[in-house]
Amino acid sequence: AAYTKELHRFDRLYRSFCTKAKPALGQGWDLLKTLADEVERVYDHGFLQPLGVEWSRLLDKGFLDEWKLEGLPAQQNFYANNIQPHIAESDRKRAFVIISDAFRYEAAKEFTESLNGRYRMDAKLAAMLGVLPSYTALGMASLLPHKTLEYSEKGDVLVDGKSSASGERNKQLATVNGMTCQAKELLVMKTEEAREFTKEKRVVYIYHDTIDARGDKASTEDEVFEAVSDCINELVELVQFCVNKLNAAKVWVTADHGFLFQKESPDETDKSKLSFKPKHSVKDKKRYVIGRDLGESPEAHHGSIKTTADAGGDMEFWIPRAANRFHFVGGARFLHGGAMPQEVVIPLVTVTHL
Repeated sequence: AAYTKELHRFDRLYRSFCTKAKPALGQGWDLLKTLADEVERVYDHGFLQPLGVEWSRLLDKGFLDEWKLEGLPAQQNFYANNIQPHIAESDRKRAFVIISDAFRYEAAKEFTESLNGRYRMDAKLAAMLGVLPSYTALGMASLLPHKTLEYSEKGDVLVDGKSSASGERNKQLATVNGMTCQAKELLVMKTEEAREFTKEKRVVYIYHDTIDARGDKASTEDEVFEAVSDCINELVELVQFCVNKLNAAKVWVTADHGFLFQKESPDETDKSKLSFKPKHSVKDKKRYVIGRDLGESPEAHHGSIKTTADAGGDMEFWIPRAANRFHFVGGARFLHGGAMPQEVVIPLVTVTHL
């Protein structure tokens, strides 16, 4: 509750400062160097680390074994809680859902404010408790209409027994007279073309990827905060496209997971060195290890994905404590997969055209 009400402002203000200071620092000006170093120190040691320590304590005290909170709906119930009741109201109701990869709560707050400053737009921000580990395949699968989630032997996420890979999601949406599309292919369409493209579909899932696309590559992870600004502008454009060209009365905007990012590269103390790699693991990443019969590790939180995502298949996970990392694959500063609030407080913005 504290994170959704006020603590997310630390993340937003840190992002805002870094974005605005970057051009000056890039010019080699020393004017902001001392201030930038101080902001980095305060954000890391004054906010992120204490939050991580306290959050890890709560996980250890039993929160990880329950992974549910009163008043905070589970991400895997998104379709059942929001879309199903909406389209059940009448045969004419349609639902447009925009899912933006790694769109975290603080950015959604700024996005909501931007929309509410526009003509005939009413945007309301809420939160969901994300699935854990907080990574794309599981997050995206959890948002689809489904009866069951489960893991295959190889560690792939199955929705109602079928693949949930990006190319297969359209088949799952078809079961509710729906469809999927990419934001970039939709935005270039003229009005009539877009209406024909989505004609007679009750549910339209629009996939958008700006933050994760840049953050997940070592060569571009330094541009993450600029990508967040671009993302917010693009999402505003997407919502207006749905309202103005597709006659959407309601649009839902959400994410598969959030992220952690710091301007400075992590030092040795931020790395959780695993003394051994679990022999039954099927996925090993910076912020999570997935497998069966993993056992306990003093360097990690250990949990069941049946508990944290209601996914069958007896899959377990290890996640590092606080904001630490296990491995270095790709970049080292843009992270997700763990249980920090920045990663698992999933935004849900409901936009109504007045």
